[in-house]
Amino acid sequence: MGFLNSLYGGKSKTTSEIPPEIIAIMEKIRKYMEDEDLQNSHIDPSRRDMVTGGLAVDELPDGVGEFGRSAENPIPVNGVMGELIYLSRLMTNDTKQRLLFHRIGSVNAIDVYETVSIDGRNWDILFLSLYHPRKSRKAPAGYKDKNRMSQLRPSIDTVS
Repeated sequence: MGFLNSLYGGKSKTTSEIPPEIIAIMEKIRKYMEDEDLQNSHIDPSRRDMVTGGLAVDELPDGVGEFGRSAENPIPVNGVMGELIYLSRLMTNDTKQRLLFHRIGSVNAIDVYETVSIDGRNWDILFLSLYHPRKSRKAPAGYKDKNRMSQLRPSIDTVS
C-alpha cells in the first residue's frame, strides 16, 4: 500500500482504515507473487510440462558467459509470469533503483529483455530462460533482489 500512497500523495493507512475486501485482494496477489507452484498451475497446459520439467536451479550448470547477460547463460525462471516477477524484483546495487523493462525478442528459446533503471543511469540487456519450475534466486552482477533485501529488514511500505 505504501507504493500506491506515494503515487497519490496520501499518507500511510492502518489496516483498520483499509476495506477488508482490498486487504483480501492484496493478500491473494502477494500469495500469487510468492507461490511458484500456484504460478505454474496457471501456465497453459500445452507449456506447463516444459516449465515444470526443467531444472530447478539458480544458474544453469552448463551456462557459458556472464550470468544473465549471455544467451548461453540465461536466468532460469518459471514461464512468462516468472520473467515479469523476477525482473520486477531486481534493483541496482549502486543506486538501489528499480527497473523498467520490456521484452525485445528471443534467441532460440531464450527471451531477451531491455532494462533501464528508474533514474535512467543503468541500461542493460538480460537473457531469461522460461522453462524452469522456479525463478532463480541469484541476481546478475550489478543487481540485487529487492524481496531478498526486505526479508532481511522490515519494509517501510508494509501496512501497519
